[in-house]
Order: sequence, then C-alpha cells, then structure tokens
Amino acid sequence: MTYYRNAFLLDDDPIANFLLESTLRDEGLARNIAAFNTFPALFNAFSGLAESDAGTDELPDLLLLDMHMPGKDGFEVLDRILSIPGIEGNKVCVFLMSASYDPRLEEKIKEYPVSGYLIKPLNGTAIRQLIQSAVKDECDL
Repeated sequence: MTYYRNAFLLDDDPIANFLLESTLRDEGLARNIAAFNTFPALFNAFSGLAESDAGTDELPDLLLLDMHMPGKDGFEVLDRILSIPGIEGNKVCVFLMSASYDPRLEEKIKEYPVSGYLIKPLNGTAIRQLIQSAVKDECDL
C-alpha cells in the first residue's frame, strides 16, 4: 500500500538523499519521490507547482527536511515554503530530520505545521511515524 502520492526530500548530503529515497521506495511509502540537495532547487519546485493550474495535484504530500542545511535550518526552509502564495491549506506531512536528537527542537516544532522530528537514518520507528501521519490524514500547511 502506498501512503504518499508525492514525496520531496531535502538533504545536502547526496548519500543521505539516496538512502532516504531507497527507504521510501523499499517500504512502499511514496509513489513519486524527488530529492533535492539545495534549498533553492526545492523552493523553485514548490513555487512552480503552486503557481501552475495542475500544481496542487503534483505538490508533495510528504516533505522530509534536513534540519542542518548550509546557510539555513529546517525552520527557515519551512518559513520560506509557507510564504509561497497558494501553498497554505494543502495536505503536506512535514518531518524534520537530523543526524542527532536535540530536545530543544521538540518545543520549537510545536510552532510549525510539522508532523514530527526524525533521526537519520530512518529506522522502523520513524517509518511507523510516517505511516501513522499518512493514515490519520492530519497534515496541513
């Protein structure tokens, strides 16, 4: 069973992107997966889809963001995405990712439309969290 129609991944590490994409495919979590290694590339993809007539059908319903990108953190990336006209109100499950756990992020996450905080590489617990959010259909930007 596929849980997400379209997934966007943002990680500056190409190996991490490859592993994330492979995990999503192997677990059958997403039908279409696009991996980005720079924020501008991700932002341009979101902007282009939000502005096109068929864009909302093509927007991702899963977004995995690395917390530590060169020059931006996951919250700055999310702020920019949320500023795109037409993006608000779309069903997108957003998960922030990091290679290590930071308890301070747990509080800040509550200020954003974020479904969770995952530790890389994704393990069984993280996969279940992705599935539960998809099944609950509670993700809105």
